[in-house]
Amino acid sequence: MTYLSTVLADAPTHYWRCADPGGVVANDLGSARPLPLFGIGSTASGTLGYSGPNAGGGSIVCTNLPWFETIAKLQAVFPISIDWVLWTPGPRADGAQCFPWGWADNGNGPYHNELATGIFAFNFGAGASVPVAAPTPNRWHHFAFTYAALAANFAYYIDGVLQPATTPSGVVAAWNDHLLLTRRLAAGQGYLGAISEFAIYNSVLTGAQVNAHFAAIDQQLQPPVYTQAGKFDLSAGTVAPLGQNVDDILNAVRKVYKNTP
Repeated sequence: MTYLSTVLADAPTHYWRCADPGGVVANDLGSARPLPLFGIGSTASGTLGYSGPNAGGGSIVCTNLPWFETIAKLQAVFPISIDWVLWTPGPRADGAQCFPWGWADNGNGPYHNELATGIFAFNFGAGASVPVAAPTPNRWHHFAFTYAALAANFAYYIDGVLQPATTPSGVVAAWNDHLLLTRRLAAGQGYLGAISEFAIYNSVLTGAQVNAHFAAIDQQLQPPVYTQAGKFDLSAGTVAPLGQNVDDILNAVRKVYKNTP
């Protein structure tokens, strides 16, 4: 089975492959009412392209400023699982931490960050942090977490391997805000690697399911390569005919989404 079919077989509620060609909206494959991601930034923002960890997939590569954001707020409820794939280049040269993804900037949900040492950590609401070992740089790695209920055991996996069990404290009970990829808005440090295959499930994935996702990665050593024009550029490409700035476009798309049955 391909990675795409493996994930879809587990019924994700949202699933962004990050493979749109040269546009500013990343489609959601996992929902009957899709929640698109919108590219926020300027010509320096980064690249969205085709060559991710799986044939036919894609990824987002970013620098220090850009991010992708859900058009509308995304409420997460328990149980929940999230998995994603990262190209990890190693610690930032400036020694700062960076953020592959985050549930906005108000403490209303988890975020994933890479510390200056290259070690990754998951943080929940009021500072509850679960450190994760530093993975080997310059390759794609599969990350996953499952969380059955508030104050229940939190399970997290790296490349299909279950890490030591942890019960985080201080976790916010309801996550209802915009989801960001390659950034946590409050901190602003964009992730310097690449992210792909980001999926959310309203269920607890089993270890066997997580392992199947990792086993389906077919280009683990293939670095991100972009064969399609994919620069976030508000002066060219798909948004040029609109003659609008990013706030106008984002508000227009939000309005359409809000009025969609």
